[in-house]
Amino acid sequence: MNDEKVERKIAIILATDVVGYSTRMEKNEDQTLHTLRACQKIIQSLLDPGLK
Repeated sequence: MNDEKVERKIAIILATDVVGYSTRMEKNEDQTLHTLRACQKIIQSLLDPGLK
């Protein structure tokens, strides 16, 4: 048996979709990007509370 220590890490892969993204961007690009970033922060905090 090999004496090397194996370090394992858990990876999270998440794919999301924004309903009506193109339409929202056409109507108000700044607000759409603001909302998208807010959603990203919420998702990140749920997946990795230590991530800032």
